[in-house]
Amino acid sequence: MTLLAPGCTVAGVPSEELEEKWSKFTSEGLQVDESSLGGIGLFYNCAGQQQCEQDPIVLRVPVEQTYNLATCMEILDELKATGEKDYKIILSLLSTLEPETETVILICYVVGLVYISNRGDQVSESVRQIVSKHGTYLKVLSNTFTIDYPKAMKESDDLPDPVIDCLFKNAQKVKLLYDLIEKDAVLDTEYMTFEQFYQLVQAVSSRVLEVPEEVEKNGDDFYVSPTLVPLLDFANHSFAPNAYFDLDRQANCVVLKLDKDKIPSTATRFEVTISYSSERQLGPFLSTYGFVPTIDLEAPEGFTVDIPTSFWQPEDNLKRKWLGVPSKVQIVRNGANGTYSIQYPDLLMLVFDKDLHLNPKWPAYITKLLKDDYLPEDIEHVIEDIKTDQKHNDIIQNNGNLCGLMYGDNGEVMTMEMAYEIHSSKSAQLQVISDKEILNILKQYCSQLKHELSANTGGSSQDPRSFESLVLQYRNAVMTNLNSIIN
Repeated sequence: MTLLAPGCTVAGVPSEELEEKWSKFTSEGLQVDESSLGGIGLFYNCAGQQQCEQDPIVLRVPVEQTYNLATCMEILDELKATGEKDYKIILSLLSTLEPETETVILICYVVGLVYISNRGDQVSESVRQIVSKHGTYLKVLSNTFTIDYPKAMKESDDLPDPVIDCLFKNAQKVKLLYDLIEKDAVLDTEYMTFEQFYQLVQAVSSRVLEVPEEVEKNGDDFYVSPTLVPLLDFANHSFAPNAYFDLDRQANCVVLKLDKDKIPSTATRFEVTISYSSERQLGPFLSTYGFVPTIDLEAPEGFTVDIPTSFWQPEDNLKRKWLGVPSKVQIVRNGANGTYSIQYPDLLMLVFDKDLHLNPKWPAYITKLLKDDYLPEDIEHVIEDIKTDQKHNDIIQNNGNLCGLMYGDNGEVMTMEMAYEIHSSKSAQLQVISDKEILNILKQYCSQLKHELSANTGGSSQDPRSFESLVLQYRNAVMTNLNSIIN
């Protein structure tokens, strides 16, 4: 059996090259094929396979064939050993971009290696030989389907959305990084255009897996290491996966195991799926992996709804900000009876308590509170920062100080301790009120989504790589899920 199913191709990579490089990692029965979930995926042919008493391993990728901090450092050392200066490209990227996460470090290495490869005959034979060892996977990354850079933010004034706003800002950050690379002449942009740089950033971010790694050899402690694992990263996501990956310490391999209890009993062939993340939230998934996951509304975990702040009453939204509570709720199915419950972040229900009011005199309270320890101009800065949070940010960053809120007829200034005591003592009453208010908000949100989607009837014919197409997919998914729940 070949690694690629008949008729299946991987963009940018000759089939013979994939067979030669990666077929040795798989067990009999595992294939790459087109997936109904989108793109390509991994499939297992279980016809004729014996029933397993343990979870069978269907893929073994040696750690030295993966890309994490340790293996990337080894590549850097190889490049240094040639005596050529090409390794400094990677060092310059690391120095210029100043990565704050391991994923961004991996991006620097991948961009550097692709750049060296793009320069072709301008690099020495010894360097080309080193880079060519990674050529197959670099081709996979360079041809991974990603969303194009948004040329402009076409956001409806009636429907500001924190998820879409975050996507747009993340794209802008990537553009700023490239501008910095161009300004400092880190790379010759002839061999690394912005479009390729942007595509590689998304490709790496979407394919990174959190692989366990030993703290000490043969020790009991592990940590999670962001890692690119060739072939394994073809596996598609599911919130109800039938497989999982792990580290085989003896063989020093990343392995893909089928969950024997979830192998379809009657199927002769099925798609192998893993969980990219247990967080059932459309926004973070969209931001990290570049696609809108299918949410099973019947699953007991439910899913998270990010509520655009424009749907809150202005006073309620300010209360929420002072309480430091995000604008989101969790929708959870109640067993098999077809109903749903709304679960709230801590203190969100308190927003709907009729005894909770805004305190218009909070600046005076802040001044009195800080006057012994702060200079007047510093106090003024604190007050201005809070005013900025009130206008522009999702929550007010004030170290748990709730002086912008009062409670009861006497107007007692709220404290965090008071907030939790009230929330606990009135939780049943607040749940009823909050459910009614939030359901109304969700209905308004759903109605506006329907209006927004109908106004973009051309969305289905848009380029699937366009940012606008992704926005429409996201909004359609939210509307579909909310409609099901509301009905």
